[in-house]
Amino acid sequence: MRESSLESLLLLATLFVIHEKHGKAATVLEGLYALAPRDERVLRLLCHSFVMENRNEEALEVLRELFSCAGDRMTAHETACALRLKASALWRLGRLEESRAVIESI
Repeated sequence: MRESSLESLLLLATLFVIHEKHGKAATVLEGLYALAPRDERVLRLLCHSFVMENRNEEALEVLRELFSCAGDRMTAHETACALRLKASALWRLGRLEESRAVIESI
């Protein structure tokens, strides 16, 4: 996939997220994930959309991939944002103690 196409589709997905059209964003991002499975931007937005769509198990899988491919390069802010998404997904799954532990680690 050409970088310009990836950028255009990421922009479209971002606009869907901004306008709270998370299902549409997830559809675009799932396609991008198939084409660029280790792109950190795709992983972050996909995780966010999955959490907002209550697709929490999938969000946790995407977060594992994000930390696997980018964990050592993530800024403190990016890491905190990812951990908040993880805590939210865990909370929504009823895994309250795990969620609290993640929040306390931030």
